[in-house]
This record gives sequence, structure tokens and C-alpha cells, in this order.
Amino acid sequence: MARKARLIILEDREKSLIQKELNRNNLEKHFDYRMKIVLYSSEGKSNKEISSLINYSGHVVSKWRKRWYGQQAQFKMFKEGVSGNKMNDKTLIKWIKDVLSDSYRMGRPIRISQVERDRLVALACEPPENFGLPFSNWTHEELAKHARKKGIEVSTSQAWRILKKRLVPA
Repeated sequence: MARKARLIILEDREKSLIQKELNRNNLEKHFDYRMKIVLYSSEGKSNKEISSLINYSGHVVSKWRKRWYGQQAQFKMFKEGVSGNKMNDKTLIKWIKDVLSDSYRMGRPIRISQVERDRLVALACEPPENFGLPFSNWTHEELAKHARKKGIEVSTSQAWRILKKRLVPA
């Protein structure tokens, strides 16, 4: 027997705010389907029904329904505001989008220290002729190769990214 989907409760104000956002021409696609999931869930539709309506997998529907459900109590407190002053529509939409945004992902840990980055930048500022090289401008490949000889373990693409961030004029 299938489990019963979590019950999503939306008041008329939230429904109209979400509907208003869905009618915008420039709403990001990920917010579009996530807001539809919340709306359809509040109408009592099952995950399977929602999945077929928005053409996404049941896993995706379940994930966002669960995320919203977990925030319902906080949302109720948030919309009531401080000292009973209700939040304005713009603030509520921002909160809705925050709940329906992707979670932060850490990514790969930094492998090159700040000292090594600074050494790479300093090396890039030196003319290649100072090192007896037969060219006048560094290429990312040659810079990375020379940096590795100096003990800075960096790939060509990583050297390019570091220099792009550091040397691009503001």
C-alpha cells in the first residue's frame, strides 16, 4: 500500500502570491516547477498526479513537497511577523524562494594554499625571459609547468582560474 503524501496547507494569500509569481514571464524554471508542486500539493493531489502534470519524476515531487512540509511551522511564524505585524508580500515571496532554492553544496576542498596562489601570481608577473625561457608572454600551460618546477602543484586550468580572479581589472 502506498504511503499518504504529506499535507500541504496554504492560505489564500500564499496561493495568490505563488500564482502571481507563476504568471511572471521571467520566473526561473526551477522555481516554476517547485511552486507548482506546492500549489498542487495544497489542492490534495498525490505525488503521482503532480508528477504527470508537471512532467517531473515522483522523486523530485516528493523531495520538494517534503522540503515545504518541513518548513510549514516556520513559515507560519515568519508570516505572522514580529509583534503581530504581518510580513509584506515581497518578503514572503523571498522566503518562499529561499525554501524552494537548492541547498548549499560544498564542492571540492581547496588543494592549493593562499601562499601558493600568491607565489603563482608573483611568477606570472615576472617576464619569462628572467627564467631563460624563449618567449616574452606566459601561456597558462607554460606558467603551470614552470610553477610545478618551483614546487607549486597547479594544473593549467587551475592556474588560469586563479589568475583570472586576481588579475582582471575591476
